[in-house]
Amino acid sequence: FCVISPVYFVLGVAFPMYAHYFIIIASIHAGYCLPDFLFAWKLLKAPRSCIIDQAQDEFDILVDQTSSS
Repeated sequence: FCVISPVYFVLGVAFPMYAHYFIIIASIHAGYCLPDFLFAWKLLKAPRSCIIDQAQDEFDILVDQTSSS
């Protein structure tokens, strides 16, 4: 996201007659990156002493309740 989207914005500035196409492509790209942003946000908010279990299409944050007492 941090590499591809700025390229589209620079191309939009460089070619103003095609800027709407570049902005549309950048917004579609941002939409494709949204699940990755949500995954990273949940990982950052997870406790340090947790275990991340990733299945095929989802992940679980496992927290050990016995050690937190």
